[in-house]
Amino acid sequence: MSLENEARGNSISRKEAEEYLKHEARWAPAVARGVTLCILSPVLLILLTGLSSLGILPLSEILAGGIGTIVLLIIVAAAVTLFIRYSMEQHGFESVQEDRFELGTGVEAVIRKEKAMILGEYTKKVTAGVVICILAAVPLMAAAFTENDLLLILSLVFLLCAVAVGVNLLVRAGIVWDSYSRLLRDGDYSRRLRGSLTDKIGSFYWPLVAAAYLLWSFSSGKWGITWAVWPVAGLLFAAVAAVCRLQRRQ
Repeated sequence: MSLENEARGNSISRKEAEEYLKHEARWAPAVARGVTLCILSPVLLILLTGLSSLGILPLSEILAGGIGTIVLLIIVAAAVTLFIRYSMEQHGFESVQEDRFELGTGVEAVIRKEKAMILGEYTKKVTAGVVICILAAVPLMAAAFTENDLLLILSLVFLLCAVAVGVNLLVRAGIVWDSYSRLLRDGDYSRRLRGSLTDKIGSFYWPLVAAAYLLWSFSSGKWGITWAVWPVAGLLFAAVAAVCRLQRRQ
């Protein structure tokens, strides 16, 4: 059953609201898998080309790169298929997606109560996801200082795998939470919102990261190591963004 609200002044009943929430909860794991696949897609490419360049694998770098690229494209294609299916399944919920609706009498109170009930689970998943993403960078930072190419390759693969797990948790929790927030117009979906805290932090965070990267690189001359600043900075910013979202939950 879709949300046929155009003929009824875009008023959403409790049943229709529950239908939308169930739809988002049903698709959350699939979308999370798609994102996970995208993050993991270059793993084989990194392993094959890296081990080949070190002479550990009896493959030419061209062949290793070709195999890795083919696998990467196949994985990305599978992920995109999930995203397209999710997008197609959104048909019928346009009024919610485009913020052209009003909740029926008594619906807001019910939805807000349900949202409060899932707060604990949402917080646990977001916390776990953020912690995993932050700790994922530890092996890479340690390997960067050893200047051991094999350790760098393996630690980069570990980072991608760990981040895939952390982001999977964040996406699963985020889609469900956002479905409630969208209906209630909370947080980022508030009509009164005029720029999020994340945007304000990002406006000076990334210039500072760039300045730190250039300062460290030019002063040390170790450009082969200093690149590690960027994945670490990205993970830290993701953690900040998640914390900001938690603070906007009401």
